[in-house]
Amino acid sequence: MAAAAKSTTTPRATARKTELNVVEGENKPTRTPRPKLSVVANTPKAPDLMAWAHTALDNSRSNTFLCDKDFNILFANKKSFDILEFMEPNLHAHNDSWRSFRAADIVGGNLSFLFTDEPLEFRRAADPRNHPYQAQIKTGPCTCDVQITGIRAANGDLLGYAVDWERITDKLAQEARAQQLMTTLEHSTSNTFLCDMNWNVLYANEKAVDIMRFMEPNLHRHSDTWKSFRADETIGKSLGWLFTDEPEEFRKASDPRNHPYQARIKTGPCVCDVTVTSTRNEKGGVTGYAVYWERITEKVAQEARVQQLMTTLDKSTSNTFLCDINWNVLYANEKAVDIMRFMEPNLHRHSDAWRSFRADETIGKSLGWLFTDEPEEFRKASDSRNHPYQSRIKTGPCVCDVTVTSTKDDKGAVAGYVVYWERITEKVAMEARQQEQIAEKEYLSAKVEEMMSAALAITQGDLTRQIPVEKDDAIGKLATAFNDMTANLSQLIAQVRVASDSIVASSNEVSAGNDDLSRRTEETASSLEETASSMEEMTSTVKQNADNARQANQLAAQAREVAERGGSVVGKAVNSMEEINKASKRIADIISVIDEIAFQTNLLALNAAVEAARVGEQGRGFAVVAAEVRTLAGRSATAAKEIKTLVQDSVQKVQEGSSLVNQSGQQLDEIVTSVKKVADIIAEISAASQEQAAGIEQVNNAIMQMDQITQQNAALVEEAAATSQGTTNQAKDLVRVVGQFQVDPSYIDAMMRDSEQARPTSPARKPAAPARPISSSRFTPAPRASAPLRRPSTSFIKDDDGFEEF
Repeated sequence: MAAAAKSTTTPRATARKTELNVVEGENKPTRTPRPKLSVVANTPKAPDLMAWAHTALDNSRSNTFLCDKDFNILFANKKSFDILEFMEPNLHAHNDSWRSFRAADIVGGNLSFLFTDEPLEFRRAADPRNHPYQAQIKTGPCTCDVQITGIRAANGDLLGYAVDWERITDKLAQEARAQQLMTTLEHSTSNTFLCDMNWNVLYANEKAVDIMRFMEPNLHRHSDTWKSFRADETIGKSLGWLFTDEPEEFRKASDPRNHPYQARIKTGPCVCDVTVTSTRNEKGGVTGYAVYWERITEKVAQEARVQQLMTTLDKSTSNTFLCDINWNVLYANEKAVDIMRFMEPNLHRHSDAWRSFRADETIGKSLGWLFTDEPEEFRKASDSRNHPYQSRIKTGPCVCDVTVTSTKDDKGAVAGYVVYWERITEKVAMEARQQEQIAEKEYLSAKVEEMMSAALAITQGDLTRQIPVEKDDAIGKLATAFNDMTANLSQLIAQVRVASDSIVASSNEVSAGNDDLSRRTEETASSLEETASSMEEMTSTVKQNADNARQANQLAAQAREVAERGGSVVGKAVNSMEEINKASKRIADIISVIDEIAFQTNLLALNAAVEAARVGEQGRGFAVVAAEVRTLAGRSATAAKEIKTLVQDSVQKVQEGSSLVNQSGQQLDEIVTSVKKVADIIAEISAASQEQAAGIEQVNNAIMQMDQITQQNAALVEEAAATSQGTTNQAKDLVRVVGQFQVDPSYIDAMMRDSEQARPTSPARKPAAPARPISSSRFTPAPRASAPLRRPSTSFIKDDDGFEEF
């Protein structure tokens, strides 16, 4: 170690002036002032030669040490001191073994400091058989290249060593970055060139070479200027070939003030996008150029074709959409946008589903809006097997003719859709009106003929003719009125007389029915009073249940809070167990380090014993000490292993305990969940009980209202009895009025006979059953009257739709 062998009397200024004095027959080096320096005895110019050698070494660009046979440093040149002073802070910060290193004290110390982290390499360097010795070693955080050669006298005796070394840490890092950059460029998807200041190509990535090989035949065919171009011979030659047809652009790209430089250039028959940037050194000076380029010939041609297609579509008289595979609109020509703007107000008024439609926001959105009212047609149009697809669809209040075709990519796969459509609402409406006018003329002609025939039949006394009613228009209403007139004329005379007699009989029956209804209404009122009393008792019971459910809900909420607090405590216990587990693992790591230290101590003691044995009798005492150190190291290793075993067992038990606590936490979580469910169920029961109480209270109010209505019904029944008596009197008056009509006596006699034969004999009315006593049961309803009331017969006419019209 440098700290063990450092000179305590030679400062840096003196160290640089220390010179090697070699006298014939002597191998022992000594530090002497420069005037007494000599290399070979009796050489008159030796002092001047040594001064020249020291000056040359101090001005050398290499870091140089001169060492004796034991690698004690006798001389270090200026650059070595400068580099060591630069390295000193990093060495101190690296680890504690470098804390005592001082660059100024290196002369007089041992060269082994340079091999502190590479003891095996130092052993190889110390063996003259390996000279000249070269190696790359680690010195603290730094990496160094070291070359050692022996210095020998004229007779071949080894006098010492010359050590040339270089700190290459930054160089290796730069090489690694350069390698990473080259790897990145090689796998880049961009065509890339790296050039020097004269535009000579230093590097071209694989993709750039592939594209140049692809371009080579086309360039050769383009003109004689390109005949000599070879893609595989680009490296080392100027990149000016890329700008052969664009010299002005090449001049601009060569000026770093324009960087980053971007342009689209012509290279023979090809079109390329080029980006040029400057590469600079540490001082900011331009060292070359990085060129990224892309051959876009087909892309430019495709853009031109697309632009031509867009121009054609914009001038087209058809409404056209271009959509992607998901029906998102990529393009809509001007006429399509104009038609959509015209349709927009009508769509908004049609229904709320169209409120959000905006004609100017169609691009980028789905064309499904066109098929909003025709989802099945949209499904068919989306199936490329149906293409070209044509259909007439409804779009809100509008009618459209739609044609859909597929666009395909280079592989034949569907890439999108082209939609041609036309709004034909007015055209369809006009066609419909023309058809309606023709049908209306034919309909009117047929109806006029039918009415003329029926009117002629009426004049001949035939009242059975009916005109079919097909529409609810003026003709239909006229036919209905005609049919009603003939029916009324046919039934008028016979019905009036029969109706008068029926009214008289019915009025008598209504009077008797009103008497029965009055008695039963009184029985219903009594039953409703008893039902109201029972409902009051039920309301009280349900309210008590609701109060009990509310208390149970509060108890369940308290239980849930307790369970949640228990779950929180278990979570904290789990976190504590995890911290203990981490701490145990760190202890195990520390024990492993102690075990490794014991192992290294054992190795060092073994090496020391071997060295002591080589020395012989003088190293016996040191061998004993080394043996004791080995014994202590072995005991330390054994103890470390036992502690490690115990710590590992502890870690395992802590993990088992952590697992059990986790299981406990999961169980508590399940308990909390169950308690929450119970609380929710009880809350639902409480809410249901309250709703039941409210419902029963409403039923109770309804029964009270029914009781009031029953009392009102009883009063109405009495009024109905009086009214029926009045109706009987009015019916008798009607019979007297009908007798005043002047008609054919024979026809009237015949109608009267038919009426008498058709009238059914009225059965004798049974006396009303006596009122049943009210049951004492709170839920037994009052009995119904056994005899239903007879309703008078009602005349009716069936209309043409099959419904009865009363």
